[in-house]
Amino acid sequence: MEQVNKDRVIAVAVNTFFKYFVTGIIEADDTIPLDQRFEPAYLKRLMLEHYEQVSVAFNREAFFTFARMNYEDDQLEQEIRAFASSSTDAMALMRFACRTQEFYDTMVSEYKRNFELLLCGALETAEEQAEHYTQAPALGTIAVQRADLLLSSLAQHAYEAAAIQRQQSQKKT
Repeated sequence: MEQVNKDRVIAVAVNTFFKYFVTGIIEADDTIPLDQRFEPAYLKRLMLEHYEQVSVAFNREAFFTFARMNYEDDQLEQEIRAFASSSTDAMALMRFACRTQEFYDTMVSEYKRNFELLLCGALETAEEQAEHYTQAPALGTIAVQRADLLLSSLAQHAYEAAAIQRQQSQKKT
């Protein structure tokens, strides 16, 4: 079975979340002309408007991606039940999903890097990501097929979360 490094999958997962979350918000906004929706100024404004919601959505949507990278499916539910309580917050759950400090630090580094790019008005391309992602080869590997399934699911959920977020924002105004 073909394998891929987990550090690379983390980078792609974080980038996938941002790309699909941002795209979902942009596509739901019919107040901006189509030709201006991915302009740097609009991306910057969008990130500033949704600053607080981004991390909440990321923790919620990326949790299972990272947990499934680090725990076997048949163990995951049992491990979560043993770990979580009514007072467990989203950051503690994300640390659980990451399983090790190195995995968590790699994820945080990628999150910051991608968010900073968006605050500068840019979405990272695949080529840029391949060149600049946080490398941590000690994290090991994951089956390519499993990684693909996890990333596809994350993309769908991030896009859907953005649509829900946009609907809620429009109801408030």
